[in-house]
Amino acid sequence: YPSANEYGWPTEYPNCNSAGIYAMLDCDKNIIYIGKSNNLGYRLSSYFAYDENRGCRLKDSRVEGVKYLITFATKDSEKYACSSLEEYLISELTPKCNTIGVY
Repeated sequence: YPSANEYGWPTEYPNCNSAGIYAMLDCDKNIIYIGKSNNLGYRLSSYFAYDENRGCRLKDSRVEGVKYLITFATKDSEKYACSSLEEYLISELTPKCNTIGVY
């Protein structure tokens, strides 16, 4: 999670009302999971929540070890591209948690 001298958690999820792809990274900035969603904010809220101090609280123990989160939004007219982009990124980057039975 962001430490001193880092940006910190935003007031709302990045690209929260958009369809797109998200990537979760560990503390060494290795991609550990790639996913897609028709609404990034809704999907990310299934993993994370804000605590009483506006810090990040994990709601899902399967995402322990996540330090950074990256989102890539698509235009509403191009939601169809998310599935193929997710599949391509997983095949090229081979994140450790994008395997059957993990996450």
